[in-house]
Amino acid sequence: MQVGPKTYVFGVPKFETKAGVILGTKQVLVVDTLHHPSEAKVLKDAAESQGREVGWVFYTHWHGDHTFGGQALDGLFVSSDKCAEQVQKRFSREQLGRLAAQDPRYPADFEVRIPSITFSDAMTIDIGGACVRLERWAGHTPCSAIAVLEQDGVVFAGDELFVQCHPWAGEAALARWCSNLKRLMDVGSDLGTVVPGHGPVLTGRDIRREIGAFLSYLEGTLATASGLAAKGIAIEEAMAYPGFPQIGCEMTDNEIRMRQSSIERACHEIWELQSVRGL
Repeated sequence: MQVGPKTYVFGVPKFETKAGVILGTKQVLVVDTLHHPSEAKVLKDAAESQGREVGWVFYTHWHGDHTFGGQALDGLFVSSDKCAEQVQKRFSREQLGRLAAQDPRYPADFEVRIPSITFSDAMTIDIGGACVRLERWAGHTPCSAIAVLEQDGVVFAGDELFVQCHPWAGEAALARWCSNLKRLMDVGSDLGTVVPGHGPVLTGRDIRREIGAFLSYLEGTLATASGLAAKGIAIEEAMAYPGFPQIGCEMTDNEIRMRQSSIERACHEIWELQSVRGL
């Protein structure tokens, strides 16, 4: 899917994971790598079909559905410093070997490429004819970052944005995430196209509507947890409360798990805040 003169979006049906290819004059920058090396091959093919090679690979964050395809790609790997730390920490050779033994989509020598170029808060990459701005926003995870190509009016939000599906929130800073989404509404509306980590690409009026819907879900989850805490309910009981908000999508087993991760994260944030305040 072409979303700008220099920008293409690719995805896989399961969980609607998104990746991007941004064209420079001789090289491309890849945004995330999908879940398997075989899936990432389409990103390499897209570069070669345009007479270019993959020069840069940017991880928006460390999760496997955004990093596991990297073995199929060449180029310089870049991410926030916190993302690189997590990739190195989380994926041992033994763990990846077991995954490869269980899933034939991974090669026997499966590895996750560790970014060699990192940034703390932001950096800009000139790929020739296009400058891509990378910024760590740290809402979905402490290492989560976005990519902005102003020339094409596109922002790759990574998992800072889920559209029409529940997020994984196990590492999230929900209050910060809500602030980020308000900022993303403005940035996205100014640019014109927002590519989420999961879900359909947004343009026009859909940007504010869909980001607003996701923001309302997170704010509602936090508000519900806060209300339960104010009543003196124990955190274990609160996390089992059935009245938390949900996104209007088919509630598959995966969606149920994702929703529960938001509930548990919201409860931990609210109860930790109470503890700090001595309530």
